[in-house]
Amino acid sequence: MQNKYLLVDLSNFIFRFATSKKPANTIAEEVYSNIISFQESLACTNTIVLLDKHGSDFRKKLYPEYKGNRKKEGKFYEDLKEFFKKLPTIVKFLNVYLPVLSFSGIEADDVIWYLCDKFDKRCVILSTDADLLQCGVVQFSYTKRKFITLEGQGAENITQFITAKCLAGDNSDNIKGLERVGLKTALKVLKKYGCDDYECLLYKIPQNTKSKIERRILDGCEIHDRNKSLVDLEAVNKIIITEEIREEIDGILEEYVDE
Repeated sequence: MQNKYLLVDLSNFIFRFATSKKPANTIAEEVYSNIISFQESLACTNTIVLLDKHGSDFRKKLYPEYKGNRKKEGKFYEDLKEFFKKLPTIVKFLNVYLPVLSFSGIEADDVIWYLCDKFDKRCVILSTDADLLQCGVVQFSYTKRKFITLEGQGAENITQFITAKCLAGDNSDNIKGLERVGLKTALKVLKKYGCDDYECLLYKIPQNTKSKIERRILDGCEIHDRNKSLVDLEAVNKIIITEEIREEIDGILEEYVDE
């Protein structure tokens, strides 16, 4: 029986503890206990923890507005600032028992995609972030306590999901899409024409279409192509996960992971 690797999106998972006033060591123990509980319930034999470190240099250079909408005021933000002071202690504790992968300027999502490919999809992702459905593996939401699926997002396959994201943009990351084109609308048009990718839409949507939405899609090449460079994890991986980073990942995992 092949091993299953639980990939914990700590940058996402850690927010469930963000308002805790407990000492850092206590929170660290709770985080670890939670992760191990999910490892057991999801029948995984190894766990790898992924953490953002200073965001995505690649995306910010390409699109300076990336994640520029994150609020930096209010009670939750103040709680978050205090919590992040505890994060190094939490990570240090976790790293005693589990590999914690964090690379400056590279997001956890990017490393998760790489690991899913490295381990031939023998992975389960623990995260509420539907963007990770691109990885093509089982994904579990720790908040809703259920699996997240492409079907649940309204997509028939990964390519169709990515295309819809490129057209619709992503408000949570401040990625602008086509005007009045949301994810559901983009998927509806893709399914109407039996398409998965944007090139298919450009071929099948009539040039004289009376639909304002379809006209925006036909005229939206620049936005689609820019957003694809931001949201397509496979495309980004080919650029940012260098041979040096792959060797560093392999070296770290050798100490923890049983193949």
